[in-house]
Amino acid sequence: SNPLLPFYLKMVEQKRRLTDVIEKLLTPAEVAKILGVHRMTVTRLIKWGDLPCIRVGQQWRIQPSVFQKWLNQRQEINLRYRNKFVNRKAFYSATK
Repeated sequence: SNPLLPFYLKMVEQKRRLTDVIEKLLTPAEVAKILGVHRMTVTRLIKWGDLPCIRVGQQWRIQPSVFQKWLNQRQEINLRYRNKFVNRKAFYSATK
């Protein structure tokens, strides 16, 4: 029996788990498809620091949970802006 076998098997298992995690990450192209925008738009959001991501080698990856949280935050911002706009519109139409 090889004394390095348990060590080797442990490394193989760790690498398999890491591969499973990386496969679950989204690419900018996948995020763009979900959002219905061009891939370059997603790349700009990443480079501007607006969309949190992970760099793997020379490629960007987005965790689905982080992407969902980012979408929820954007939705809240849009709702606040829309409510502010609607309230202002109602105020001005009532004062005419």
